[in-house]
Amino acid sequence: MKFKSENKGFSLVELIVVIAIFSVVGVIVGGFLLTASRSYSINANELNLQDEAQLVANQVQEMVLDTSYGISYQYVVTDHTGAHLINYMENDAVTLPAGDLSQKDLYIYGKDQYYHIFWNKEKAELYLKEYAKNGSGDYVLAEGMPSEGVLFGEYIANFEVDLSKVASDR
Repeated sequence: MKFKSENKGFSLVELIVVIAIFSVVGVIVGGFLLTASRSYSINANELNLQDEAQLVANQVQEMVLDTSYGISYQYVVTDHTGAHLINYMENDAVTLPAGDLSQKDLYIYGKDQYYHIFWNKEKAELYLKEYAKNGSGDYVLAEGMPSEGVLFGEYIANFEVDLSKVASDR
């Protein structure tokens, strides 16, 4: 009895080699895809932060340009002699002193309302409070405005205001 050998398939060794090659190629392609995905995510987050910063800057600029009763900018600086409140009014050139600037506030006054924008250094966030005149002419928090204010911007590393050109830009 004779057996005929017909090799119509792959040997086990050949299959293992092919699987190993595909595995290596798969790991390499997967690494490229993972790197591209991380890069896209980082760039998308950076773009979102830039868009948010531009939106906040535009909103503050609109508030400043629309005001008719004045603007003030104040901050508290702490140095070796203690805490000092420094206040600037419209058209003042703002110069920030050395020391820890722990609080910065911008007040934008209108006829029947005013806005208080303040920076929280620890949280790196900017908040907005709106005040409106009530029936007796006193300023109170606007209706629906929470007492802690509304979040106006996140990831704000610093908040500076230049009031020197406000009147000329209006």
